[in-house]
Amino acid sequence: MSRKSLLRTPSQSKSVRFGGNVKNILHEFNEGFKENYQLLLNQLKDPTLKSSQILEWLKECIACIHLMDRSHAEIVNVLLKVRWMERESEVVSKFSSFLVTLITTNPVHLRAVIKSLTSSFVLDLSRSSDTSFPQKNEKLVFSTLHHVLKTLFTLIPQSKSTAELIFGESFPYMRKPITSLKSYTQNILHVTNYQPDLRPRVLELILRNLIDLDVHSPRQEILEQEEVDDHEDDENEQVFQMDEDLKEKANACSEMKHPLANRLDTLMHMLLQYIYDTCYDGGELQVENARKLFREIIYLFDDIILPIHLLVHVQYIVFYICSFKQSFHESFIEHCWKKVTNVNNPSILRQSAVCYIASLLARANYVSLSAVKACIDTMTTWAHRYLNECTDILSCTSYCCDITRHGTFYSVCQAIFYIIVFRHKQILQSKLGYHYLQSLNLQHLIVSPLNPLKACLSSVVSIFSSTMRQHQIVYCDTIVERNNRQMLPIVGVPSISTNNPLESFFPFDPCLLKRSISFIQPHYKEWDGRSPESQPQDAEGLKDDEFLEEIEMSLHDSESFPFGSLPKQITPSPISSGFGLITPSPF
Repeated sequence: MSRKSLLRTPSQSKSVRFGGNVKNILHEFNEGFKENYQLLLNQLKDPTLKSSQILEWLKECIACIHLMDRSHAEIVNVLLKVRWMERESEVVSKFSSFLVTLITTNPVHLRAVIKSLTSSFVLDLSRSSDTSFPQKNEKLVFSTLHHVLKTLFTLIPQSKSTAELIFGESFPYMRKPITSLKSYTQNILHVTNYQPDLRPRVLELILRNLIDLDVHSPRQEILEQEEVDDHEDDENEQVFQMDEDLKEKANACSEMKHPLANRLDTLMHMLLQYIYDTCYDGGELQVENARKLFREIIYLFDDIILPIHLLVHVQYIVFYICSFKQSFHESFIEHCWKKVTNVNNPSILRQSAVCYIASLLARANYVSLSAVKACIDTMTTWAHRYLNECTDILSCTSYCCDITRHGTFYSVCQAIFYIIVFRHKQILQSKLGYHYLQSLNLQHLIVSPLNPLKACLSSVVSIFSSTMRQHQIVYCDTIVERNNRQMLPIVGVPSISTNNPLESFFPFDPCLLKRSISFIQPHYKEWDGRSPESQPQDAEGLKDDEFLEEIEMSLHDSESFPFGSLPKQITPSPISSGFGLITPSPF
């Protein structure tokens, strides 16, 4: 054997075995000769394939691109599996031209091409040690993919609908590595920057996957996991620590101990940052951009967030965007109230809408006191009117707690009590605040035959009655004691669920996500932790931890923690507001 043959490289050897150019191979295949065709496929599948050989084949493929119809889908699929975006710039440029030419000539391959581009939104980290070709920066690789995708959207408008379906099919499973979820989410969000028409569908896709993570990350599991791991960290803490150890501990403090909650936190933080970047430019709100995004999010709220019971964190997307502009949170409240008053909506949907109104008014510090009072007026007026309409069919001497028939009424009453518990100090400190609370005529609701205190969450009833007794506005103790003593039957609800008969929850209870909370905390009103019956010398009243334990006991069968607290937040400046007076409406 000669020296020349001994020094032959693998790529040179493959060239000898190639047996002709691509055009001849395709013609042979059409005539029934498949030997060279299969040889070409095997060479393209070789992971050690040289860039020079790829360039040669790409030039030949482009020259006969009209021959690569549906019958040659196999060779197209093999070409699409080549990691071309990670190779030299010459290969990237030539392969991009090949893809665009292929789709414009043979649109039958459109789905396969978009599927290939989308699957590359998550880099194969196992290839990081592969030295067969130069490694590229992730941003540069993703930029190349988006350039090709943008070109396809421009040349072939129908590719947008195909991309929508493929984005959903390619979304990584929720238990995949967090880097995969983060990379894919970041890339499909970037698609909306150059293709805004796809944003509603992309947001829906991301929110649905966030909901999957949310429902698998219950609040109690997160709290228990954090407490257990924090306790173990304290026991293992050393007296002397290296600077590097302290730095690593600081970096790890934002990690959630619950694995799925950690994934949820990462993606939620990314989506909240996307919302901010879309609506703000240089720290200034871009009203038109924000209004358009707000409408899209509210549509998704109706479609996929509101119907899901006991969500813990995903709904904070709505909470955050409502903080951008006064008309946003007013529109959201009006939007929910219309669902409450629409008798054609299912009762469970009406009750959930009430919970969102109550939780937003109680927890959002960007909602002004005048707006809170206007909402309370609207709800109490509705409750009194509902009660008057039921007077003819109810006996004044008998008490009935029929949640099946009057569930919306009970939810509205609970919302009124809950909001007053959180906002009563501000109301009483305002001009004529005491007179305002008395003018609500809450006694009429409380002593009514429908007996709303029996249906409400026991913790809400307890704090509300104590607060009203302290300020001598309404006296509920007699009715509460009678309810506890008689244990009245509740139609449609098992007797074991007496602590939370409505199965209600407050969607904006304290956020537990360590990264995402940075967006929420400045707009969040915490429970001050003071017991209504605290003695004057007790400066701090009931501690948060003690109070939360009391609430948790009353919610033994529930996931709701309505009076949890957050760290101190920034106090907002007062703004004027009015319920039902929104100009212009974001809708």
